[in-house]
Amino acid sequence: MKLYIFKTIRADNNDEKLQDKILGLWESFREEYNTEDFSLYHVYHDYEGDYRKPYSVSLAVKEEPSEEDGKWPEIEWDADNKVTFESLGEDDLLKTWQHIWKLEDEGKLKRNYTVDVEEYLETGEVIIYIDGKINPEYQ
Repeated sequence: MKLYIFKTIRADNNDEKLQDKILGLWESFREEYNTEDFSLYHVYHDYEGDYRKPYSVSLAVKEEPSEEDGKWPEIEWDADNKVTFESLGEDDLLKTWQHIWKLEDEGKLKRNYTVDVEEYLETGEVIIYIDGKINPEYQ
């Protein structure tokens, strides 16, 4: 699937202002577009290492922007063969990521650190797609 990147920031999980920076992406998008007209995604990419190192996070959409919006950077992404996690909503999202990091630290999840994606559903739920594999010993 092709996603169109609206804006990107550099991020670090140790940054106390990370949540504000990510909220800034959303606010910037909402100032220009009606979020109901788009399928919204966060794309995590350009990792410098594991989740403790800096990475890029982009706000992206599935729908191709109009010509008047200009050309947006594109990223190819495929949900097949990804490890998926469901979050009950934005309030539960940090807990879900903490669970993912714990699985990784315990050797139960092997991440590839290429492209990971959060898909924001109309129901308020968020599906996280991780490029990696669950260790077969723990399935």
